[in-house]
Amino acid sequence: MWSDQVYKEKETKKKAFYWNESHEKAFNNIKATVTRDEVLAYPDYNQVFEIFPDASSKHLGSMITQNNRPIAFFISKLSETQKKYSVTELELLAILETLKEFAFGGRELKCGLTTKS
Repeated sequence: MWSDQVYKEKETKKKAFYWNESHEKAFNNIKATVTRDEVLAYPDYNQVFEIFPDASSKHLGSMITQNNRPIAFFISKLSETQKKYSVTELELLAILETLKEFAFGGRELKCGLTTKS
């Protein structure tokens, strides 16, 4: 993934990070892909929202969908304390943070965890 490469470059070189043309090109490609009409759908508040959380050792995030079409994405960097959480705890935290970030207004939600306990 492009972001993994950026972090790897930043961590291994131990010097200042400079945003260059290749980073700008990767960012613009991702931005164009995610914001295409075929990718993001408008929410229908009469239908169920689904939240799919995910977590890594540095970030947590989620994807909100309806009818298998993405509506929105959420990502957050982990604090030092949060980095000590289990994967299940991080995915639950991703759901909680998503609920805080987006206004669902009491609408029906489905949440799925990717880990098995």
